[in-house]
Amino acid sequence: MRGAARILLTVLVVASAAVAGAFAPTGRYVVSEAEVLDTRTGLTWQRGTSAAGLTWQEARAYCQSPWRLPSARELASLVDVTTAWPAIDTDAFPDTPVEDYWTATPCAFNPGSAWYVEFRWGQVYNNLYESHYWARCVR
Repeated sequence: MRGAARILLTVLVVASAAVAGAFAPTGRYVVSEAEVLDTRTGLTWQRGTSAAGLTWQEARAYCQSPWRLPSARELASLVDVTTAWPAIDTDAFPDTPVEDYWTATPCAFNPGSAWYVEFRWGQVYNNLYESHYWARCVR
């Protein structure tokens, strides 16, 4: 059941991101040197990322106020399904490492783990808090 639930959640999150407009039409992002405003969601993202992989707790601490680690749905909204390696708008988010990125969303059916988004293909998975993934903060 865990595998089936993971696949279903991955499909739902990626599909909802696509429906919500995860493609990057002209004017979706307002870019400054250090931040990106997503005009579709109203969220402001740090343009850069952590310099290396962090545990889940470290990633949460990395995103200091007023920033925070995004939810799975928020981070998945950045996935651009029209591209891969990385599956993100590289004009708005240049030099994005093709890595896995933590979300603030714990995994309800797998205690001690949280969801992350991998930006190779833009899929969503979960893994243990002790795993090392990158962080991109939002507010």
